[in-house]
Amino acid sequence: IAEHRPALVVFATPVFCVSRFCGPVVNMVEDLAHTYDDRAVFIHVEIWKDFDKKVLNDAAQQWLTMPNGDLTEPWLFLIGADGTIADRWSSMWSEQEVASELEALPTMKA
Repeated sequence: IAEHRPALVVFATPVFCVSRFCGPVVNMVEDLAHTYDDRAVFIHVEIWKDFDKKVLNDAAQQWLTMPNGDLTEPWLFLIGADGTIADRWSSMWSEQEVASELEALPTMKA
């Protein structure tokens, strides 16, 4: 964000996922990163700081915890070069849906 580049940020825990979507979602984002690495920075945020003690990563705690205290995952956020959230997806989305948003972004300068 400080570099004013768009970012696609996936919050997921492939090993400890309760929804069973995290592994496939992380794989899909990795595939998108190979194709659109000139359009955005791709970031994976692990949800757990310590799974055994049930301690969440601070970023996951702030971004994913619902008002009632529940945690939902995985989440995908497209953050614009200006730092605003351009789009967000929860649990299930199509690769083509995300790809079309990435294609609409201008090519980043090196």
